[in-house]
Amino acid sequence: MFATTEFTQWHELWQARLGRQQETKSSVLELMRNNNSALIPRNHRVEEALEAAVNQEDYSVMERLLDVLSRPYAHASDQASYSTLPESTRPYQTFCGT
Repeated sequence: MFATTEFTQWHELWQARLGRQQETKSSVLELMRNNNSALIPRNHRVEEALEAAVNQEDYSVMERLLDVLSRPYAHASDQASYSTLPESTRPYQTFCGT
């Protein structure tokens, strides 16, 4: 994603915008961290937790998911794996109501 032309163009525009602001870069970054959640409940992680609970009566996967989701603005290292894409080569398909 970061190597795309679109990202490069966006990043240049964003850097130019930051240069026009009176706020310091660190205060801008703090504002972003406080208002943009570190993660969202990705469907493949929810399905993983549900499958473990239903098929193996293992609720630890669900408990862990709920733990990281209870701190959406923490931006903690233990949340990183919950931001990854599914490990599948086929496109992930979801349906309304999931």
